[in-house]
Amino acid sequence: MQPIVDARQVNITTSATSRVNSETPLIFTHRATWGNDLCLRTRESVLNNENICVFFSDLKEVTFNNHDFFTPMAIPRALSTRGAGITKINIFSLERVEPLHTNQIIEFTERKDINGRLCLRTRADTEGNRPTCIFFDDLNEL
Repeated sequence: MQPIVDARQVNITTSATSRVNSETPLIFTHRATWGNDLCLRTRESVLNNENICVFFSDLKEVTFNNHDFFTPMAIPRALSTRGAGITKINIFSLERVEPLHTNQIIEFTERKDINGRLCLRTRADTEGNRPTCIFFDDLNEL
């Protein structure tokens, strides 16, 4: 969702209000109420223990393509999974979503930095427009 011009956010602990940058699309993962109003909280706000939410009435839906969140690799290539327990992760929730086999060979086409870690997107996920990737340090060069 994206804030409208002059969208309001509130700290639900202190009641302090401020304005939100209307140019930035936000991804919300939690909801709260402020009085009788619905507010939405970003994942970052929740993880950082910031009790800030944006009024739902000040938001509008935006459509985006998952390609907007990835960068094409300079040299797409195949890599193999390093060991047991390797999974794909969802780039929005950072949840593990799909376990992979040990030594599985996978072709990668796109990349993304997640909290300072390089994460690669498979060709199949790129073509299927799925928001998943595998951390590079969980992979081996062939």
